[in-house]
Amino acid sequence: MAESITGELSPLLLHSELAKAYLDWLDTSFALNNPGVSSERRKLLSERGKLVTDVYLEAIRKYQTGESFASVSWGSIRFTAAC
Repeated sequence: MAESITGELSPLLLHSELAKAYLDWLDTSFALNNPGVSSERRKLLSERGKLVTDVYLEAIRKYQTGESFASVSWGSIRFTAAC
């Protein structure tokens, strides 16, 4: 799998890798005897918006940190049966 220069998998690289993996799966699972038709199918499915949509990234603020999950006291939490 491709990684960025920093060694991390970015959302754009992940999008690209998932699209490639899905195309590879389609080629394997639904193999065609004619290489020309197979190539044309892959070309058509690789067009923008045909198989996968564009990446949508949403900028959000970083959550304010507080207590760790492990430090939360479960004694103060009451569980009731659903009716």
